[in-house]
Amino acid sequence: MRNSTCSIAKTLFFVIEAALLIAVIVCGWVYLRFCPATQSAQECNIAKARLEQEKQYESYPTYSGYITEMEEFGLIKTDEVKLIDGEEKNVFDLGYFQTDTVELGVEHMNQAKIRVNDRWFYTDYATYVHYGDIDNIELSKGDYVTFAYSTKESDDEELKGYDYVVAVKRNVANRTILIGLFAYCFVLPIPCLLFYIFSFSLVGQLSKKRAGEKVDGGDLAFPIVMIAISVVWGTLGFILAVRYLQMANAAAQHIHVHAPIIYLYPEEATEVNVQLDLDGELTTSYPEYPTDGWTVTASPDGTLTDANGRDYDYLYWQGDLNMNSDFSQGFCVKGEDSAEFLETALGELGLNDSESNMFIMYWLPYLQANEYNVISFQTENYEDVSGLKIYPEPDNVIRVNMAFYGSDVSVEIEPQDLSSMNDVSRDGFTVVEWGGEPVTEP
Repeated sequence: MRNSTCSIAKTLFFVIEAALLIAVIVCGWVYLRFCPATQSAQECNIAKARLEQEKQYESYPTYSGYITEMEEFGLIKTDEVKLIDGEEKNVFDLGYFQTDTVELGVEHMNQAKIRVNDRWFYTDYATYVHYGDIDNIELSKGDYVTFAYSTKESDDEELKGYDYVVAVKRNVANRTILIGLFAYCFVLPIPCLLFYIFSFSLVGQLSKKRAGEKVDGGDLAFPIVMIAISVVWGTLGFILAVRYLQMANAAAQHIHVHAPIIYLYPEEATEVNVQLDLDGELTTSYPEYPTDGWTVTASPDGTLTDANGRDYDYLYWQGDLNMNSDFSQGFCVKGEDSAEFLETALGELGLNDSESNMFIMYWLPYLQANEYNVISFQTENYEDVSGLKIYPEPDNVIRVNMAFYGSDVSVEIEPQDLSSMNDVSRDGFTVVEWGGEPVTEP
């Protein structure tokens, strides 16, 4: 009776363990398959070179999703028949036809219509492609992609209402899900399973010893060693999993901040040290950013002079920051009305005409590339991830950061109050900074 009870208990134990293992595998697969943070971390980067200007693709909004339908432009066999060289042959015409795969890149230059989720896009010979170290890729139904696109409509009547794909990023999740799933199952569930199996084995051996049965020392040592291995294995696996999720979430929040420009206006010629405190990575600076920050002599008219006697109008930097953009308030502005909007908004935020002109000249091509732009000024969120340490301490600091994404339709959004966002006083030593970032539609 006792042996029967033990046998039932063992069977029940392994059934529960198998069910738990299956549940963990299924949950892991679902997470790896659908988690946007994981997909973002796995996503291929578009190469920075070969576009007309470096990082030009970043001026465009992006859209991500799974390819559900594709049509390629090419020869279509028609039902019309003509007599050619004494033989009846079908006539071919040019047009779009359904396909399961489309090859894009410098060797193919294919024109195609691609449906991502429920949204249609079109590509042509100028669509920029980079996937790993090659310049040609094959897109298939079911692939997860990110398109950098323009909302300007094509002159082709058949493509009216479609957005043009400026550049393609393809997520490699489809290729790495099995690898990720294997790692997930190997790193976490297996050591847990081993721990329970050998714990049960150890308990059985100890029970035999208490019952007076002879137990070999190796029968006790082996499960103890395996339990220790499974504990170390599981602990390291847990640490690696946590670090991976942190990396994935950081990648999902990753935003490239463009052209922050810093102006310094002291009341008299003053040596000033400016240090950046970034939650992220500094990618570009001019003049080059030293480890202890920029040190320049600033004049009241804003001219900055370095130790070598070279003059600058401002300090320039770009960076990749772990920043969350807030679009609970903002503005929806037609692309063609962007200049007029910015003239008014930047004045309210404290920029003078010269600073506003520089801001508009930098961002106007980006904004005019879209039918509409949803714009929100992110001063508070921006300051959380981009600190400025300035010595001597300025009397006034005016910081303007604009986040935006393109849209092909007008978007309802609660208007943002700009009047209280910055102290626009310029009495005393004043520091001004402006910058911005195109973001993915939330």
